[in-house]
Amino acid sequence: MYQDVATKTRAYISLTNHVAFNLNEDKDTDILNHQLFINASKMINLDKEFIPSKIVSVNSVFDFRMKKEIKRDLFLKDEQLLIGKGYDHPYILDKSIDNLACTLEVEDLKVNIYTTLPVLVLYIGNFIEEQNNLISGKSHYRGSVALEPQGIPNNQEFKEYKDNNIITKEKPLKEYIIWEFIM
Repeated sequence: MYQDVATKTRAYISLTNHVAFNLNEDKDTDILNHQLFINASKMINLDKEFIPSKIVSVNSVFDFRMKKEIKRDLFLKDEQLLIGKGYDHPYILDKSIDNLACTLEVEDLKVNIYTTLPVLVLYIGNFIEEQNNLISGKSHYRGSVALEPQGIPNNQEFKEYKDNNIITKEKPLKEYIIWEFIM
């Protein structure tokens, strides 16, 4: 947390988490077979330096409003896929009554994520190399999918979200993230 030195009344936050999932029984299998739903009609494009730069409507490659396998559009030619070497992008979540952000599932296991945070970052391990760094063994390229609810990244660049990540005494941080597992 950063406090404004001049006033000491504002705090800037970057609340997120990095929970990653592989719902396959065989953890050495990649996550490209996972079915994914994301409740978002907008996303934030990345520039060539990987900085969140422009809010856009999702195109068919990035549209997960109808559940689909992660691999379905992953290998299509798309500038944003090339920049991220796959999916590694922030989605601006659509409002819903139950705050369902996304659903991830395989045959017999499903995870629903609910949040009041405005963004969900989708990352499919595009930069992960095989290493012995996990309790259960090795990490693998595209061996997990991170679904990360958070505030608006680089919010100072977006007029409509400029004050989104600022908390004050009058505007305290009151957000939640719930992971619901269904077998």
